[in-house]
Amino acid sequence: TNMAVHFSILLLLSGVTGICSITTVRKVSVKTGKSISIPCLYSSENTDKVKYLCEGYSWHSCTFVAQTNQPQNSDKFSITDDKTQRIFTVTISKLDKSNNNFWCVSGVQGSYIREYFYLSVTKGESKPLWTFEVLNMIFYF
Repeated sequence: TNMAVHFSILLLLSGVTGICSITTVRKVSVKTGKSISIPCLYSSENTDKVKYLCEGYSWHSCTFVAQTNQPQNSDKFSITDDKTQRIFTVTISKLDKSNNNFWCVSGVQGSYIREYFYLSVTKGESKPLWTFEVLNMIFYF
């Protein structure tokens, strides 16, 4: 998709290739009741590792709600992994005001890499705001 192309360019420009990392959006505004898919880019070292979506503000207390090595049996959370492009996509459906804080995660217990993102769930129109923060630069698409 167009967003995946922007992320791929961002990954190349940021110089994180070859570094054990995950890159994703920082904040997205979305309307209550809608669904959103968030792409999470990862480095080649993480290609064969399990990918997760973790819900919660604090990393130490968040809950894994979807992962690539288990069947998708939730109508609220799902996750897919494109190992060729090194992007896993998390989808969150039926959004409400309590669905704000999430983490894109890869790895195994004790050596997870992770990146936080925030969903601003509003009753009004969804705003096309995508904020990327890499190496102290902010990009708006």
